[in-house]
Amino acid sequence: NKLPTCHEPVATELPCGHTTNVNCTNLLQKKMPTCYEPVSTRLPCDHTTVVVKCTDLLQNKLPTCHESVAAELPCGHTHHVPCKDKTAGRLDVKCRELVQRECWNVKACKHELSVECHLGADTLACDSESKWQCNNGHEFSLKQCSVGIPTDCPRCSKERIAVAPPFDEPKTFAFKKQSDVTDLTKRPDFKKLLEDFGKNERIVLEKFC
Repeated sequence: NKLPTCHEPVATELPCGHTTNVNCTNLLQKKMPTCYEPVSTRLPCDHTTVVVKCTDLLQNKLPTCHESVAAELPCGHTHHVPCKDKTAGRLDVKCRELVQRECWNVKACKHELSVECHLGADTLACDSESKWQCNNGHEFSLKQCSVGIPTDCPRCSKERIAVAPPFDEPKTFAFKKQSDVTDLTKRPDFKKLLEDFGKNERIVLEKFC
């Protein structure tokens, strides 16, 4: 006959050293329970003592430390970060230390700016005016750093406009409705006009009732 299973609780010392009651049959089959006994331990960083379950301690499942600690950032400045970030090497914080950086257009303006360390030099623009000269020798004081370097000279452009030939007398075509404009483009005289159209000529379409 098959013997019945024994469910008698037996006080047993677990591998961790704690004692608990184990079902007799489980004990014989070496089926040991998980130990949930609360234990006190220091974190690896040694900042504080925490209470965790014995099984978590054995598996090294410890809480993270949020103690504020000084850490050196890649830029060389010191910044306070949570201990867990320093331990994990996560120092991707923006450095707010004020430093002197050159304006992107420093060759023209000769200026430096006081900015936060994380800002790159290629994005820094001062608001000062600096000298700009075109190929014809015209010189201006402009905000080149913040507004941009001119691609054309205002004085040269003005001179080109002044010497440009005036427009010829416009050639006028009258129409009553929109369809007249479409018909106009099919007229031989209008097509001939477009073929001979000069750069200083204008065409005016006038609507009358």
